[in-house]
Amino acid sequence: MAHFLQFLLLIFFPISYPASKLLDWTLGKGESVLLRRSELKTFVDLHANEGKEENYLTCIISSAIDLTQKTAKDSMTPLSQIFSLDINYKLDM
Repeated sequence: MAHFLQFLLLIFFPISYPASKLLDWTLGKGESVLLRRSELKTFVDLHANEGKEENYLTCIISSAIDLTQKTAKDSMTPLSQIFSLDINYKLDM
């Protein structure tokens, strides 16, 4: 499979390389815009108000952004609030 891809790269190189240089010359080498987490979250929230049918997606994205600020302690349950069963305990079904 790798040889096939290398062959395709070799074939399309004479077309793709001049095209990329032409696009760089006409459009310029644009700078990428980096957003801070708070700016990205605000951006997602603004777009969440536009489309109500995909609200769950914005919730997932916002939660993923917030996940970087959470620790394992935030997700854990204290031992005083959990219960356990003996390994030999019979369950009534």
